[in-house]
Amino acid sequence: MRQVIAGCVFLLALFFVSPASVKACSCMMSGPPCQSFWNTDAVFSGQVTEIKDTPVKLASKNDNKSDFMFRKRTVRLAVSESFRGIEERWVELETGMGGGDCGFTFETGQSYLVYAYRNQETGKLGTGICTRTQLLSKATEDLEYFRGLKDAKAGGTVYGKVTKYLVRKYDDDYQPNPPMANIRLTFLGNEKTYEALTDEKGEYRLSGLAAGEYKWSVKVPEGMWGFEREETIKIPDKGCVVTYTALATKTFLGGKIRTDQGAPANELAVNLIPVEQINERYQKDAYRAYTDEQGSYLFKEIPAGTYYLGVRLDRLRAADYPYPRTFYPGTTDLQNAVPVTIAEGQTIENFDFALPKKLTTRKISGIVLMPDGKPVAKARVCVEEVEYAEGSGCGSGVETNNKGQFTLTATNNLRLLIRVHISLEAGQRHAEPVEITANGDVSDVKFVITQEGGRCRKCIEWKRNKT
Repeated sequence: MRQVIAGCVFLLALFFVSPASVKACSCMMSGPPCQSFWNTDAVFSGQVTEIKDTPVKLASKNDNKSDFMFRKRTVRLAVSESFRGIEERWVELETGMGGGDCGFTFETGQSYLVYAYRNQETGKLGTGICTRTQLLSKATEDLEYFRGLKDAKAGGTVYGKVTKYLVRKYDDDYQPNPPMANIRLTFLGNEKTYEALTDEKGEYRLSGLAAGEYKWSVKVPEGMWGFEREETIKIPDKGCVVTYTALATKTFLGGKIRTDQGAPANELAVNLIPVEQINERYQKDAYRAYTDEQGSYLFKEIPAGTYYLGVRLDRLRAADYPYPRTFYPGTTDLQNAVPVTIAEGQTIENFDFALPKKLTTRKISGIVLMPDGKPVAKARVCVEEVEYAEGSGCGSGVETNNKGQFTLTATNNLRLLIRVHISLEAGQRHAEPVEITANGDVSDVKFVITQEGGRCRKCIEWKRNKT
């Protein structure tokens, strides 16, 4: 179900900035020193002498999109001791501002142990909270490992844990994944194959392995699923690799979906929604699968419960989605829908149903103006479906032209809410949203930018008229 090789997997977007690209930051556990050391470009200790904050503006490659603005932090350190990857006595690092951008908070005058990665485009070093970078006074474990490498025995170590993945609903009380004992792991090397069994704590350890690449696999017990392919790991000499695996009980639900003409409905989103959440604005436990070329779908990772099965049941963001809300066994009427109940460890197949005819499309066009009547270019116009509940969220939408005009495609027979905003240096500005109820093409819809960013009260307070 889940397999993780512990290590720093963070795409240093706001630290490693280049005009060519911006990526997002995503963290996993950094792993112990015996692993992190070998996966890091530079490791050193040093004292912070200077910190500078710098605004950065990246021009979008897409002429239809606004430039991206953010701030980064440059930290200068006097190197006390280098353990890997650098020879300089002074180093400049890039990091984020902290919080959501994964930046590490340095303080002038403090000494740190730094794990840094080098930007392949600029050559600059960067770090963040996803690494083992820390105050030097707290880095005893790391320093002991580095300084013991010279006298350490040859050979690498692989160790880790296997647990049972507990599929939970949003409001379920948290429980840690329980350990799984007697699970066999195999590590196939160029010269030798090693095997290990997990103990009662779900843990295993193999030491003295020759350095190099190994194909790693787990023997999944009957009735479980998860680790369905081999993974390749590289074990360093005198270093380690840590693995974490979670296997789940097979709780599957599947079937086939056909169009009204009897053809397979391929590449279609299929929804499984708890019955009590079907018309809620925030569906906390909405599950989605996709049909293949034969129209087959399969839900794998679902908690036990009673659900409505169908299409367009979640808060869909695609205004041009071609089908109306349809429930198993093939009805658009909630009163005629048949709920599906599934227990843990149950596999249910053949939940087949046919879709109604596709919805027809229409054009919605209009203009966006400032309060003084001037047209607004590059305003973002998007559609939120509010036929069943508000809160579907806007899709990708369109932008206004230089005359403030826009035209977008949406479906008939659904109530829609049109939202508009413009990004300015002072922040976002919004227009009051407009609900579209009529079918057919709609033209000359007028929006006036009057509402300030997060204080767009009419945007927040808009409520769907349930009648």
